[in-house]
Amino acid sequence: MQQQKKRLDEANYKVGSSTAVTATIAPVSPVSAAADPPKRTAAKRKAAAVDTDGDDDEKVAVEKKIKTLKDKVAKSTSKVKQPPVDPACGLRNSHKVYTDDEVAWDARLNQTNIGHNNNKFYRVQLLVSPGGQYAVYCHWGRVGAFGQSSIDNCHSLDAGKSLFEKKYKDKTRNNWADRDNFVKVPGKYHLLPPDEGDSDDEDDEESEAKKAIKKEKEAQPIPESKLHPKVQDLVSMIFNTKMMDQQMMELDYDAKKMPLGKLAKATILGGYEVLKKIAEIIDKPRTAAITYQLQELSSDFYTVIPHSFGMKVPPVINTAPMVKTKLEMLEALGEIEIAQKLIKDNKKLEEALTINPLDQQYASLRLNKLEPMDKESERFKLIDQFVRNSHGKTHSYYNLVIDEVFDLDREGEQERFKDAGFDKLHNRRLLWHGSRLTNYVGILSQGLRIAPPEAPVTGYMFDKGAYFADCVSKSANYCFTGPSNNTGLMLLCEVALGDMHELEQSDYNAKINSEKAGKHSTKGCGQSYPKPSGDVIIEDNLRVQAGELETEPPKNNGFGYRLQYNEFIVYNTSQIKMRYLIKMKFDYGSRRW
Repeated sequence: MQQQKKRLDEANYKVGSSTAVTATIAPVSPVSAAADPPKRTAAKRKAAAVDTDGDDDEKVAVEKKIKTLKDKVAKSTSKVKQPPVDPACGLRNSHKVYTDDEVAWDARLNQTNIGHNNNKFYRVQLLVSPGGQYAVYCHWGRVGAFGQSSIDNCHSLDAGKSLFEKKYKDKTRNNWADRDNFVKVPGKYHLLPPDEGDSDDEDDEESEAKKAIKKEKEAQPIPESKLHPKVQDLVSMIFNTKMMDQQMMELDYDAKKMPLGKLAKATILGGYEVLKKIAEIIDKPRTAAITYQLQELSSDFYTVIPHSFGMKVPPVINTAPMVKTKLEMLEALGEIEIAQKLIKDNKKLEEALTINPLDQQYASLRLNKLEPMDKESERFKLIDQFVRNSHGKTHSYYNLVIDEVFDLDREGEQERFKDAGFDKLHNRRLLWHGSRLTNYVGILSQGLRIAPPEAPVTGYMFDKGAYFADCVSKSANYCFTGPSNNTGLMLLCEVALGDMHELEQSDYNAKINSEKAGKHSTKGCGQSYPKPSGDVIIEDNLRVQAGELETEPPKNNGFGYRLQYNEFIVYNTSQIKMRYLIKMKFDYGSRRW
């Protein structure tokens, strides 16, 4: 169903006393609608979500028909999801992947071996025709290339299973029966998650029923969105799957071998575990044994997290900056995994039949408020001043221009902030946080999170925590924009810093050390910072460092400043309350200085 963004007249929206332009839609939970008194039934909530100008009786009749068709699909669908026959297979139109009550006989394998310049795939499928003819199909080659294939006809199902199991064990040194407890063997292939994509080989009854459902849905007019047009644009942007694919391609992630929609949290955690092993030896003397270990561990990482390098040799991950880059990649994949799950869940919801798709996507974020701010308001002008004054001089290759500011309130975040007493803690500041566009569905729906225990501390200058800055361009660099994709999103968060553990150089154990010192947070002290004379105190004694940046003279301490700009780190996400979401234009055509 095509997502239509209804352009509504700005006059249809009212300007509230808070200076924010407010939309008239109330968030709807992706699981269940909010229980606003008096309580409404699910049917009434559904009816309230759409325009009521149409004929209700006709709508009920259509929905009953769709429900009947969906029941038909449910009854005809097997317990095991039907994977598609490999696109390169010549039997694609005459056979399907054999499935039984336990498994689909389809194995997708991947192997990277840097020492031998290997970055290859292997797929084996047991196929069956409508007439009961069996064949084992194999497809192999270098990632990104078409590769080669083979087909072995089998005289019986048992013969086909036996050949499939042999080929699988030859490549993995694992038994097919133990696939749920797969153990990676050095020098052998790794098992990727099953391919549960759409298949062209569904049962005729099931396929026809699904087509009928789609036809009935398309016959219904898409309801007008109740979101403000600027919110519609924002939601459309962060849920854009093509944007996710593009940003991951820039990081050399192989979305063809493991589509973003098939990402599993366990796979991402597996990548963290390999990076942690790399980080443990990366600073050791580079003996032949350590060099070999780094090469093998890098191969393991590329096997768990598929990459596409073309004909180039995959690089060995052997420096701290390379570990940091791969950590950022895994963080982005983790956020995309959340986004893909929400996208999938949204499609399944019954509300999708009677609510604009953009409204449903917005509802799945579970926000209390996301309202465009009046650009003539004093708060907008203060934020604009913060942007103009806190742009670092070393970041002169682009200029930042505010497109929109959204007043933001995440569900449950204010309550958590207050319940923990952080609303009364001294030294609360409005600070910047930047992140890739791909990350914002996860950030808005689940909040800012701290790297998991599986992640190494290497790559996090002041240990694993949530990082903020008082220099806008310091955080803006983490949006990873460019001349061809020059729109980014940034957060302004209220951060309860309290007493700060001040450091002038990196400390991978900063969390423990700050706790031992009785501090609430860590501050990495930079050479440039906003002039204190420009500080503005707003409601609830919240400090906004809106003054121009000034720079300290070099220190005569043997190493000077390790940081150009301040960094602020908290290790408890309850100390964070998102206040504003800023849609920012990065102007690479005009230099800042």
